[in-house]
Amino acid sequence: DELEDTSFPLLVAMMDMYIRNENHHFVRLIIEWVLETIQVEQVAQVKDQVISPVESFCGLVVLYVSGSQDFELGEKALKHFMPFSNEAYAELIFEQGEYRKWVDLVMVSPENIFYRYSDEIAFIAKETPEFLLPVYHFHVGLEIANKNRGSYKQAVKYMKKLRTIYKKLRRIPVWEQYLTHITLSNKRLRAFQSELERGKLIHHVEQPQ
Repeated sequence: DELEDTSFPLLVAMMDMYIRNENHHFVRLIIEWVLETIQVEQVAQVKDQVISPVESFCGLVVLYVSGSQDFELGEKALKHFMPFSNEAYAELIFEQGEYRKWVDLVMVSPENIFYRYSDEIAFIAKETPEFLLPVYHFHVGLEIANKNRGSYKQAVKYMKKLRTIYKKLRRIPVWEQYLTHITLSNKRLRAFQSELERGKLIHHVEQPQ
């Protein structure tokens, strides 16, 4: 098996050397060989220590694209090794300015993306804030579903981010409709209603009998 012997780590080391020497032709040959020879199913079945060379390979692919501008092959290689290449793929498409595609990739990450990708999110918030709308909508829903006071507080923080973006986009009516929907559809969650009031997103209303 190519992954279980030393050939793949050796190829990764050679690939690193060729990238340092800007020998893009040989790097391309290595990437093409890997794509023809190794399948993601093999990566999933072998021992954990193999994941490190695979992740190293994916990181080197990003460097190769940066130096050669061969985005097509780089994207093909990283897609080939998903989900092990998710982090490298996220880096690649962000560097290429594919911000909507980047959002779709990281949005469902098990990590706290607002911590892990804080710089990227801040950049997108300035350049194309509309791309972040589905991120905040998604995470508001997740936090409300957790049904505890801490998650409700976090949901309100995300909702304030949404309000800021909608204001920046001059889409206040959409924000107001969303706020009304969230408030009414969760009217039985008193702790959440309390956090909405505390965050000054809504005014105090009498709970229905």
